[in-house]
Amino acid sequence: MMKILFVCEGNVNRSQMAGTMFKHFLPRANIQTAGTIADNAGKLVSEVIEEGITAMRERGFDMSLNRVTRLTHAMVEDADRIILMEPIMGGPIPEYLKNSKKLQIWHIPDPGYGQITTAGARDMILKKVKQLVFRIRLYRFLGWSLGCLIVFVVAVNVTIHQETKPYIYNNIASVPNAEVALIPGAAILLNGGLSPIFVDRVDMTIKLYEAKKVSKIIVSGDNSTLSHNEVNPVRNYLLAKGIPDEDIFLDHAGFDTYSTMYRARDIFGVSSVLITTQSFHLPRAVFIARQLGMNASGMNADVGRIFSRNYIREALANEKAILDLMFQRKPKYLGEKIPITGDGRNYP
Repeated sequence: MMKILFVCEGNVNRSQMAGTMFKHFLPRANIQTAGTIADNAGKLVSEVIEEGITAMRERGFDMSLNRVTRLTHAMVEDADRIILMEPIMGGPIPEYLKNSKKLQIWHIPDPGYGQITTAGARDMILKKVKQLVFRIRLYRFLGWSLGCLIVFVVAVNVTIHQETKPYIYNNIASVPNAEVALIPGAAILLNGGLSPIFVDRVDMTIKLYEAKKVSKIIVSGDNSTLSHNEVNPVRNYLLAKGIPDEDIFLDHAGFDTYSTMYRARDIFGVSSVLITTQSFHLPRAVFIARQLGMNASGMNADVGRIFSRNYIREALANEKAILDLMFQRKPKYLGEKIPITGDGRNYP
């Protein structure tokens, strides 16, 4: 808990008021008050001044049993935050206080010198204390929220990686057979060609097909506009590599990994699938597919350099996957059934 030190001149009005108010709003707070002069050090506030006690009671605060304390260097050193009520009229401010990097100034006239009424000083202090308490509570809430978020992110990523580890493969010989290989979408170059990461996914799928691990291929991607088509370039690439047209199925509405897996199940009727993508993407893709009820495995398509930003992005995307599954989000588009057992040429 942060240690806050409220300081004024005599420690009978302003700093006592601030400390009492702050302690009222945050009872567990570590609060000290002190005066730079404090001629009445050691006495109860009620033995020194009555007007301040009365003014405080009017607002529901009681500082009658507080003791007057003289400021020391040790108190300044021990505090995390120091709030000084200026002006100080009765003498110079100690250098160790003036030079402290923890010092914050509140400009509160001193009722002891007739600069303001005691009630007026009380109300000014109450406003500032409420603002300070609000900021502290806000920072606590943000800190607590951030801590919970970090725990959630770590728990989600550990769960997804542990749950999918047995179903991710690095060599074709050991990967189980499935009815279909699924290629998640990736970037298309300005010239219409496949990005390197996309080529690696497609080439791995071709190897699976040639090894007879699958008999059909689904190419999924974003074809939301006429000018943006991630699936037809892959189809042309597969045809050029000798894959029969009837075994190629296009999913034009695979706008994200969740939509791709959901549509594989509900539109194409897939029950077993080999997902070919890079190592950073595989855990999330396989996790979603298996949570949606498919017998899913993943084939690692890593060939070229994989940038660390891809893994960072996945660490954050995993939380969205969990939320999509929890709330059973439906993809933007579903549409007519396209049975994977049919002929891909009928569904261009």
